[in-house]
Amino acid sequence: MLTQSRATAENYDSSADFFPDMTRKRTPLLKRLLIALTISSGALVATGSIALAAEGDFDAEGAITSLATATNLLWVIIGASLVIFMQAGFALVETGFCRAKHASHVVTTNFAIFGLGFIGFFFVGFPLAFGGFSYGAFGLNAPIGGPLVGSGEWIFLFKGGWALSGGGVTPALLGFFLYMVAFMDTVATIPTGSMAERWKWGSFVVWGFFCGAVYYPLFAAWTWGGGWLSQTWSSMNLGAGYVDFAGSGVVHAVGGVA
Repeated sequence: MLTQSRATAENYDSSADFFPDMTRKRTPLLKRLLIALTISSGALVATGSIALAAEGDFDAEGAITSLATATNLLWVIIGASLVIFMQAGFALVETGFCRAKHASHVVTTNFAIFGLGFIGFFFVGFPLAFGGFSYGAFGLNAPIGGPLVGSGEWIFLFKGGWALSGGGVTPALLGFFLYMVAFMDTVATIPTGSMAERWKWGSFVVWGFFCGAVYYPLFAAWTWGGGWLSQTWSSMNLGAGYVDFAGSGVVHAVGGVA
C-alpha cells in the first residue's frame, strides 16, 4: 500500500509539472496574437481616418455624435434583453413555491405570457402608449404618431405605428419597442405569481392579451409616454411632475394592482 501511494504521488507530481509547461508554452503565442490583432485594428482605423480626412468629407463631430447615438441604442437593446431574461427567474421562483402537480401549468404560464402580451402590445398597446414619444439620445428624433385622446398637456392616449407600420419605423423605434416589451412582460407576469394554482388557462389567455393591449399601455401613456400625468409639473405646478425612473409605479405597482 505504501509503495502504491508513493507511485501515485509521483505520477501526480509529474502530471502537475506537465500542465504549467503547457501553459508557459501557450502564453507567448496568445500574447503575440493579441498584440498582432491590436496593431492590425489600429492600422485599419488609422488608414480609414487618413483616407476620409484626405477626401475632405470627414466630419469628426458628426462621427462622434453618431457613435454616441449607436452606443446608446445598443445599451437600450442590451437592457431590454436582460429584463426579458428575468422571465426565467420568475418561472423558477413561482414554480418552486407551488405544489409538484401544478409545476407544469405554472411554468407554462410564465413563458406563454410573453407571447400573449407581445401580440396585444405589438398591434395595439405600443401605439396607444408611445405613439407620441421621442428621445434623440438613441436616435428616436421624432414620434411615429400623435395624440388620440386629449391634447396639449392633457393627453390620455396616443396613436400611430399600429403593428409597427408606417414610414416612421426606424432601428431606434424598434429598439425602444423591444425595451418597452420587456416592461410590459413584467407587468403581465406579476399576476402569474399571485394567481399561481388559482386560475384557469382560458382566463390567463384573456389576461395576457388585455394586459399587452390595454391595461399596461393606459398608465404607460400617462407617464413614460409623455401623457397628462408626466406633464403635471407644468399643468398643475407639481414640482417635477410624475417621475418614475425604474418602474416602481409604472411596472410593479400596476402589476400588483392587477
